[in-house]
Amino acid sequence: MLERFKEHFSFGALLHVILPGAGHLYWREYLFGTFVLLVMIIASVLFFFSFLVELPSAIKVVLFGLPLVFYVFTFIDLWRVVLRNDRKRVHSSTTARVFLITSLAACFLVPLSPVNFVILNRPQIVKVEGGQLGRAPEERALCLVDRSAYRVNLFFLDEALPRRSPDRWDWVRFRDQSRTMQTGLVLGYSSEEVTAFSDSLFVDGFPVDRPESLSLGSGDQVPLTHVDPGCILVATLNQGGIDKTYQISPRDVIGKVHRLF
Repeated sequence: MLERFKEHFSFGALLHVILPGAGHLYWREYLFGTFVLLVMIIASVLFFFSFLVELPSAIKVVLFGLPLVFYVFTFIDLWRVVLRNDRKRVHSSTTARVFLITSLAACFLVPLSPVNFVILNRPQIVKVEGGQLGRAPEERALCLVDRSAYRVNLFFLDEALPRRSPDRWDWVRFRDQSRTMQTGLVLGYSSEEVTAFSDSLFVDGFPVDRPESLSLGSGDQVPLTHVDPGCILVATLNQGGIDKTYQISPRDVIGKVHRLF
């Protein structure tokens, strides 16, 4: 299969997807292939830098939009290179295997590669009992936990880098004081006074609008609670009503929960 595939544009394009520039290097366009690889390395460095420094949206569009346009153009150029090939520059199966294996190895082993970033921040798929999401207890939901919503793991940092705090009414996956995994709803922030009753939430004595699709249940739900400094107040639900509340550090939030099915 590789014997027939190795001379086609699709093989060079596959190499180029795995490792930008590898497709051109495979077709002996060494100078341009190296240039593409350097541009993508610079773009990766800027991508990681953007997590450390707050940049205006316009600058982000330029920094990441231009490399993306250039990357798309390189596929067109690669197609031109393949068409220009006079079939005298035939690749051996060994060369094709070496390029494929090397590209895959670089993709997984080089810390700057997008694959490594995705692996470090890969989402989790969890099953949550329906009652914990404010639904019927017999309904079990499949949920995606977005681990990069609030904190992002970068290969050069020992701890995850905070991005933002959870918003009120976010469903989150978190560890409680006993380190048990829970799914709950964010109700309050640091130093707020929070209470909930009659399907309403009050913060510092004022009512807070809630999403129309969400119900907190009726009756006394949350006694007046002063949220400790540096903590957030998260409530677990049971059959549509608030079951328990937890004051947790944002560090104990695993990610934002999105219901899939």
